[in-house]
Amino acid sequence: MTVAEPVIDPTSRTVGLTANSSKAGTVSGGGTYSKGSLITVKATASSGYVFESWTEGSTMVSQDASYSFNLGENDHYLLANFVQVMPDKLNQPADKTWLITFSRPVSTNELNSGKIYVATDVKGSNKVAALKIEAVAANNCQLSIKPPATNWISGQTYYLILEPGLQSAAGENLSIKTRMKFTIQ
Repeated sequence: MTVAEPVIDPTSRTVGLTANSSKAGTVSGGGTYSKGSLITVKATASSGYVFESWTEGSTMVSQDASYSFNLGENDHYLLANFVQVMPDKLNQPADKTWLITFSRPVSTNELNSGKIYVATDVKGSNKVAALKIEAVAANNCQLSIKPPATNWISGQTYYLILEPGLQSAAGENLSIKTRMKFTIQ
């Protein structure tokens, strides 16, 4: 008995899609297509989340939830990156210290790892310098984030951001970027 070799269609290509969290949103448009086809993939965020970007490997390829591209000669495996968004905190005092409460103690090694920061833009590119991030002695599940010595700037909008990979004392990682917008009086 002879076993036939599988037949692979040399003209088709695969578009594989995943989301960085199954509860953060859904993706559509993946499948098998003819090479050279114009493909459109879509990411739809769940309540409490927003879409941030499509990445392929470590390369960001689009910030549009509906992304169209020419399939070309290669398979593509895209990741839809969603961000958990906490409710906005508006008109806060200039000396506001933020308390972040986690479900488990945070590793003290994480306090200055760059995975917790405040920025003046939604993407987190313009980080505020000289913040003081500390563990709260009375509650090992809390961190405090104190403003710079000059305080927060009146009328300014800020974003408190927690990056994926932020680690608990037990070695568990935060799986999804979390962001909170706040404004100063």
